[in-house]
Amino acid sequence: MKKVLLSLFALALSFSSWASIRVMSYNIRLGVAKDGDNAWELRKEATPAMLRDIRPEVFGVQEAYDFQIAYILEQCPEYRAVGVGRDDGQARGEHMSVFYDSSRIELLEWGTYWLSETPDVPSYGWDAECRRTATWTLMREIASGQKFYFVNTHLDHVGVAARKNGLALIYNKIKEMNPGGLPMVLTGDFNVLPDDKGLTELNTLMKSARFNSVEADSIGSFNGFGKYGMSSGAPKLNDSKKEKGTLRPIDYIYYSGFDESLCFKVVTETYAGKKFISDHYPVYSDLALKSSRVEAAVIDSKILGAQKKYNVYLPEGYDLEPGRKYPVLYLLHGAKGTFNTWPKSYNMKTITDWRINSGFCLPMIIIMPDASGEDADHAGKHMGYFNYSDWKYEDFFIGEFIPAMEARYRIIGDRAHRAIAGLSMGGCGTALFALHHPEYFSSACPLSARLQGRPDAYPGRDDMKEYIDLIELNDMPEYVKNANPQQQKTISEIRWYIDCGDDDYLVDGSVNLWREMRALDFPCVQLRIREGTHQQEYWRTALPEVLTFVSIGFAAAEPK
Repeated sequence: MKKVLLSLFALALSFSSWASIRVMSYNIRLGVAKDGDNAWELRKEATPAMLRDIRPEVFGVQEAYDFQIAYILEQCPEYRAVGVGRDDGQARGEHMSVFYDSSRIELLEWGTYWLSETPDVPSYGWDAECRRTATWTLMREIASGQKFYFVNTHLDHVGVAARKNGLALIYNKIKEMNPGGLPMVLTGDFNVLPDDKGLTELNTLMKSARFNSVEADSIGSFNGFGKYGMSSGAPKLNDSKKEKGTLRPIDYIYYSGFDESLCFKVVTETYAGKKFISDHYPVYSDLALKSSRVEAAVIDSKILGAQKKYNVYLPEGYDLEPGRKYPVLYLLHGAKGTFNTWPKSYNMKTITDWRINSGFCLPMIIIMPDASGEDADHAGKHMGYFNYSDWKYEDFFIGEFIPAMEARYRIIGDRAHRAIAGLSMGGCGTALFALHHPEYFSSACPLSARLQGRPDAYPGRDDMKEYIDLIELNDMPEYVKNANPQQQKTISEIRWYIDCGDDDYLVDGSVNLWREMRALDFPCVQLRIREGTHQQEYWRTALPEVLTFVSIGFAAAEPK
């Protein structure tokens, strides 16, 4: 047992890394511009100083000439860069290059397209004053293994149609290149304000970090080497270009597929003695990689002739390794509950995250099906996990639900990596499914379960009669006792964890099931009678041990 626990701890820690990626957009101001005291040669030292301070993992530059890119790479040797000149597809003209810290980021693929009707060749688009490009990259964050796309662009400063159509082209290219839904970043100088209609479609696909960050600066980014003043409030979205009182928020970071943007920062600090390192302030965001999450979904059942909802918990890192499969725990709710009960009432996600990140359980997928009744209190007709005369829930669960889930999600899908647990009515369902279909489950954990006896609940409710009759008919201790030797042997191969509070009115059924299993010398049947009663505080305290118990079973099945 000690070896199994140590192995479990090591396995869990190896998959519990959490990461964020710092990304930046930086209009560097073209190095051939006649800017007097703000000329590139007089301010160039400020750029590597800023990069050493901010330390972005990936950043996109706009207006950079080849000699400016070469200078950055010389001064910051940890970075690599990809991109081409917009005028000839090689070195001539401005580059929309993407830089990445090669100690933390691996480049997998990259390319450039022009914002025009002929995106594969150097060209002007629509009414643009200049040739405009977008550089795209597919990258991998080395520490976590997370793949993500990073796109960097600069929209035209004159052509209204060029900006609108250029954004539409970028929108379509992003959808085309990323059918698998990998995390995505888009940076650039868009030369429009955030309420521009050209951003409407993009806003349906991605989020602007400026307006969707935990912490965000409200000032703009285009300073014109000091021509635009600082604003103490949010940028004016409807000001005209003739009004030069405040900074203009025209530099963007958009993202999708990340858990959240932790910050959006406008870099206004002085570097290498230069208050303005460019006529744009750089902007950066810290984008958190996907953590664990709970998603609601629906399955169409032919057996039930209805749709059934469910929740699924996907562990941290699920998106990082598309080829990796996970063990699964089916977690059942109690009477008058729904598929939302475990995540919303019993802190399932918080508890599971804690146990995984502490090394006490393996990363796993947890699926919470719905077995609620059709009345307002979620009781009534069709409540529970039984096969009714007109509602074959047990057949649905075994014959449809499990196969559908294990095809829809990356689940290992064998008995050794499949467990079931549930509380109260769900504890009854856990025992029911495990006893009737022992070949499906490696572990079964009925918690505060109704395992025998006729309930005296729901007086005067005719719609509950069949449910109550089925509970009385399905006496779990008697089922084990009366099963034939082969059935008993298969049931005994399940690892059993039976838990009930000492003041719970259902405690006798738990004890009696344990006694029958113990009398038959089941190799792993554990009974926990702890202080508590039939309430949610008790089930919250049961879940951590359940997660560890089923994980030990999963870990024992792993190749040594």
